[in-house]
Amino acid sequence: MAWSRNGPGPNTDKGVTVNVNVGLAPIPTGPDGSRASIFNGLADSIWSGSKNKNAAAKWVEYLTSPACQDVVGQQGVVFPAIASGTRNAQATFAGRDIDVKSFTQHVEDKSPVPDFGQRCEIATIMPPAVDAVLEG
Repeated sequence: MAWSRNGPGPNTDKGVTVNVNVGLAPIPTGPDGSRASIFNGLADSIWSGSKNKNAAAKWVEYLTSPACQDVVGQQGVVFPAIASGTRNAQATFAGRDIDVKSFTQHVEDKSPVPDFGQRCEIATIMPPAVDAVLEG
């Protein structure tokens, strides 16, 4: 049985509420023998309509700091963007007997991001959308 679930890491409910052995496996290799993966980036952003942008900026600054990322990693829910946070997450998952190699292997192997056929369209749409969020 194959199971796929959206999210930036191994959700902690896998194998917890059912009496079934559940494992994680890496995505298959493509025709060229390599794997490609989109690294899920959680965007710590400030909404352009925010009424308190200075406080929001301080919050985002904290969210992206090692202090926060290490705590997030210790919770074992996602893989933080900072290496120390990711190491914390790996340790937390290992303590739960969850092998996360299928996720971390992409970083270790420096897996490429898949090539999207609509890259030009995406590249045209995204910068103004991101600018609108960041600049207000």
